[in-house]
Amino acid sequence: MSLAKNVAAAAGAAVAGLAAQDLFQKEHALRRNFPLLARARYGLEAIGPELRQYIADRGLTDRITWIGSGKLGLPENALVAFALGADMVNVAREAMLSIGCIQAQKCHTDKCPTGVATQDTWLAHGIDPTDKSQRLARYVTTLRRDLLKVSEAAGVLHPALLGPRDVEILEGTRSHRSLADIYGYQEGWGLPGSALTDEITALMTEAPQASETEVVQHEPAPSDEEPETAVE
Repeated sequence: MSLAKNVAAAAGAAVAGLAAQDLFQKEHALRRNFPLLARARYGLEAIGPELRQYIADRGLTDRITWIGSGKLGLPENALVAFALGADMVNVAREAMLSIGCIQAQKCHTDKCPTGVATQDTWLAHGIDPTDKSQRLARYVTTLRRDLLKVSEAAGVLHPALLGPRDVEILEGTRSHRSLADIYGYQEGWGLPGSALTDEITALMTEAPQASETEVVQHEPAPSDEEPETAVE
């Protein structure tokens, strides 16, 4: 019985030590904000390729919603995620930058100097909702437009219909390889099944029916700011 207690105490001490290390280290904000849980995430990322192969081999891909995240707020990064099989992407960093984030890395302290990630009333005054909402809307609209334009250039209607052979990575100046070759994707991997493909195609080809009070906007909202002019 004493041995079991000693083992449990040692395990508890080890877990507490890891949690303390995560809290006080300064290299990874994720580990500092979510001690121990972030380690579990990194573990899942490490076995990601094997897990993906297991799911793809058994035909379970279309039964799972694949969500990409992590610096995917730029069109070229998001397109790679879609080509590798992501159904959607999460955008956080770039959206925050569009409304004034300066990456002060103080989100977890509630002392964000720009007022973006804080509940402090005085600091929150740094954000003008009227102006920042327009900036965020322009960013999201432009990101969506760019994703669709590149997808159309590749011959598909939606980024989710891109496959790993539609995107190639340059290696130097004389060679290139497709994502399928780089990541070892087999034929059909990274693409939705026929049922999902038909559903996405139907959604993209169906003409939107706007009501009298609804405004459908396809281009970035115009800016009220005067354009900068060069002065000689």
